[in-house]
Amino acid sequence: MKKLNEDFGLHIEIGKVPTAEEVSEYQKWIAEKRAYEVWEKSAWKTLQDYLWLMREWREFAPASPDEKCNERFVYSLHHLDYAEYLCDEFIRADKQGKISMKNIVSEIADYMEKSEQNF
Repeated sequence: MKKLNEDFGLHIEIGKVPTAEEVSEYQKWIAEKRAYEVWEKSAWKTLQDYLWLMREWREFAPASPDEKCNERFVYSLHHLDYAEYLCDEFIRADKQGKISMKNIVSEIADYMEKSEQNF
């Protein structure tokens, strides 16, 4: 271990017992990391579900020009490109970029929940 520590310049104090503060700080860091990972997975699922919903709603297209347009179809016309864009951005974004999308993901989740109740 000492050799690896020296070779890679890890600056780890081998044999030193961590202080209670260091342990607490580490545990806090682990909890934050796990919370972010849970949120990231949930956000990605929300964005994917939204994209698929917009694609599914295209099936409500009127069969003829005289038929009234279904509001889900009209909504999907306006939002499918946006849903694709959000998924693409989320894939490409780093952690900070994903976090900056938190409000958008929350709004989409709220919309999807309401749309389930209304349709």
